[in-house]
Amino acid sequence: MNYLNLNIHKGHLNFIVCLFSILRILSIIDFISYHMLIANLIKTLKSDKLPKKLVRRIVQRFLKTKISIKPELLKLVDVYD
Repeated sequence: MNYLNLNIHKGHLNFIVCLFSILRILSIIDFISYHMLIANLIKTLKSDKLPKKLVRRIVQRFLKTKISIKPELLKLVDVYD
């Protein structure tokens, strides 16, 4: 059985690609669901259940593709530092 292992580099990469793909599709097709998922991502990040470094990579990809990101998320991951 294959599962997502965030303790290894390949697991991190798979998670980033998967989440980025889902968010990208939702940002085009269903903007309400996109914002709900971003809000959950912020909540998860604040509760320290997800590494900041991982979310920073996702946010950087979004900035490159010109998709809007909530300023609160940008501030949380320190993307400009």
